[in-house]
Amino acid sequence: MPNNASGRLTERNQAIWDGYTVQGKTLMQLAAEYGVSNQRISQIIKSIRESLPPEDRQMVVDRRVAQIGAVVKALVPQALTGDRDAVASLEKMMAREARYLGLDAPKQVEHSGKVATYRIEGDVDLEKLT
Repeated sequence: MPNNASGRLTERNQAIWDGYTVQGKTLMQLAAEYGVSNQRISQIIKSIRESLPPEDRQMVVDRRVAQIGAVVKALVPQALTGDRDAVASLEKMMAREARYLGLDAPKQVEHSGKVATYRIEGDVDLEKLT
């Protein structure tokens, strides 16, 4: 999401990107900080990520995975002692690492059964339908 005039990110989008990639802030934290929805923050990050050259993208992934690895290394001993907060944090870090490495791809699910669609025409009292 570069600024059209200079090819650089706007100051706000650069701060969002840095908050996400360097400071490790969550989408919710960034959304609250900038007064926008989580979805908008996600769109901004996706747009920036897609605008990066492949080698820059890989550099970001490598740096983030290394940061996650350091946090995981610190959390494992605490989690092994039964610290519930450490276990919860460890789970979040592992999920984030899987996301960065592309291991969390959606799984195709098959549906068996019938699917019905209805067309409602004219004036209908929706209260009577329930």
